[in-house]
Amino acid sequence: MELFVVMDEMLLGQGVFGVFSTIDKAQAYSEGFELSTKFRCAIKQLTITGHYIFPDSVFVVYTYDDLCDSYIFDGLYSKTLYAHDAAGDRGQVVEFKPDYSDGTR
Repeated sequence: MELFVVMDEMLLGQGVFGVFSTIDKAQAYSEGFELSTKFRCAIKQLTITGHYIFPDSVFVVYTYDDLCDSYIFDGLYSKTLYAHDAAGDRGQVVEFKPDYSDGTR
């Protein structure tokens, strides 16, 4: 299954702001987020790693890059076990509920 991710456009930032089931929901959230925060957003259509059933939570993985001393977006995962394996010891995992767009994660 594929979901639409709203994330910042920073070169190394790539922080995820929201995960959505349709492009329309992602665009609406992105437009509102840009107006209220002045951050520029990008929307990416991504495939989830692992078996996923909507509307379960998804897990956004960031790996740690020693050279840049920053967290780099890695992808979407269906299970916490897969996500933590992908993130490694120094990475981060953030849980998102798709289409939950009140500004919280």
